[in-house]
Amino acid sequence: MLDDLESARAVAFSADGAALIVAGDSGITRRWETATRRATMLLPDAVPGGGGHAVLSPDGRTLATSTMNKIRLTEVATGTTIAQITVGNILETVSLMVFSPDGRSLASAGSGDRVRGWEVATGKQTFTVGRGVTASAVAFSPDGTQLAIVGASGGDPGLRLWNLTTSTPVSGLALEHDGYSGRYAVAFSPDGRTLAVTAGNKVRFMDVGLGQLTPVTLSIRGGDVTDLAYAPDGRVLATATTGTAAYLWDVAGGTTFATLRGYDGSVREVVFSPDGHRLATAGSDRTARLWSVPCVTPDVSATGPSAGGPVPPVSCRPAATGRNDRGA
Repeated sequence: MLDDLESARAVAFSADGAALIVAGDSGITRRWETATRRATMLLPDAVPGGGGHAVLSPDGRTLATSTMNKIRLTEVATGTTIAQITVGNILETVSLMVFSPDGRSLASAGSGDRVRGWEVATGKQTFTVGRGVTASAVAFSPDGTQLAIVGASGGDPGLRLWNLTTSTPVSGLALEHDGYSGRYAVAFSPDGRTLAVTAGNKVRFMDVGLGQLTPVTLSIRGGDVTDLAYAPDGRVLATATTGTAAYLWDVAGGTTFATLRGYDGSVREVVFSPDGHRLATAGSDRTARLWSVPCVTPDVSATGPSAGGPVPPVSCRPAATGRNDRGA
């Protein structure tokens, strides 16, 4: 148990899925072996003094931490500092970071009106996009050539897609705001054809090729969506919420088939294992949890009630069961 973690901020599986890396707001990081649940302390002082933010690369190899306008990139296995980055001036605070799928690039945003890109190996700045937009959520496309930005421009929230090769906008959509708390999340489907984007307790989908919203809308009860993640095969979507639960959705059917409960606070992040059989969640109650994932098979239609109802039986794996590692 790590009692000095403010919360479990970031989670990531190792490339082979054998370990779960968990980082807290203070930068304290643990590696959990998923088979044995054995924990090893790593990087106990990645952010001296704490008070910053942390995000892990998709393969769990690199930790990015920020304090004010400083970013540190650290190799998780050794604790070696890869690069240190200064963003803008002392008045610019970094509050949002995301790695590209291959872990070679990092995008950062915060109090400034733009999103910057960085080469992880050197800390060199590689792009600047989204000028005039206060970003609330960012996601790289699977091939790393595009960046989706959800944020406000002139006070109106919207979703904008940018070409990182030319640093030019590709498409954009206005997002409705109907009294939600202003939380956003965005994620590309594994094939890059669809963007899932949230505004409050609703998830909408954008056809990337057409630049238009599809008719499908997912509505979550009991809280706003804080994070999204597609399973590797693109058929299941996980949503984290402020309402102390996460949900698993059959993307094709638009229905939820598993409700993951037990948090004493909001769920902040959801991440699938490389094989899609497990889901890791991080919460504001200083816990990281590991769940088995019921699967949606081609010959069995997974249907279920609206969010918050009972979990229907699933043919290929047991219903979701949680492993609660407090403070990890």
